[in-house]
Amino acid sequence: MLRFLPLVLKNCWRNRRRTFLTIASISVSMCLLGVMIAMYHDRVPSGSGSVCGRDAPIRDRSGAVLK
Repeated sequence: MLRFLPLVLKNCWRNRRRTFLTIASISVSMCLLGVMIAMYHDRVPSGSGSVCGRDAPIRDRSGAVLK
């Protein structure tokens, strides 16, 4: 595996624009994943089976509370 490392690094810098776009897209997707996980953990309290979180009342279209 380490035998191919110099070849991989040399090939990565051959087309710098493609390398930059690949690294940038991976970085953006990881940041979005972190934001989504943080939003999920904010909405779902630990130990609760409720996806709604924060004990928000469920309402129908007219605004009446169902639970």
